[in-house]
Amino acid sequence: MRAFQPKIHIFASRVLTEWAIDLLSLPRARRFIWLKEFREIKDKSSAINHDTGVSCDLAKMIMKWYRPGQKMAIGNPQYKEIIQRGLSVPCLFDEIVMEVMWGLKNLMHVLVPQEKMKLSKDDYLPMSQRMNMLLNRYGLDVKPEMVTDSIIKLACLLLDCEYCDVKISRHLRLTGEYIEELSGIKCED
Repeated sequence: MRAFQPKIHIFASRVLTEWAIDLLSLPRARRFIWLKEFREIKDKSSAINHDTGVSCDLAKMIMKWYRPGQKMAIGNPQYKEIIQRGLSVPCLFDEIVMEVMWGLKNLMHVLVPQEKMKLSKDDYLPMSQRMNMLLNRYGLDVKPEMVTDSIIKLACLLLDCEYCDVKISRHLRLTGEYIEELSGIKCED
């Protein structure tokens, strides 16, 4: 088992609330996530468990990077309780964190090059709800068992198109109005 603690830096709440899918593509993910430390843990059950809490080694790593006022995003509700109880570190586990962790899991091999684990078909499940909503907006009915790297790339491309549309559509309309004013040529949407 391998452990890492990404530092998730959030530019406005947009990233985690509406566009957790940003973490599906490496260039976007690197804007928000930096690898702070990597440690190989051979026996996960000795690193963190309900009875013994957090191991000394893992506790040192967590406390090294924790800053007062921060909340640590945890991808497992049991781990959240163990860390909060044993280290008094506020943790966050909810649907948005699950979306982020799904994206991290799918980029693990790139974000943590030392990580050699390959994702199985089950690792793609459950499907990111944000990605599912995005694909459904375009009439793409993708079942969780159909998710592959190609589907994830498709979702990223669709998201890029939406960003471009939002970013430049107002400017294009204003330009169209200006062209119509100057030349009388109507520019329709």
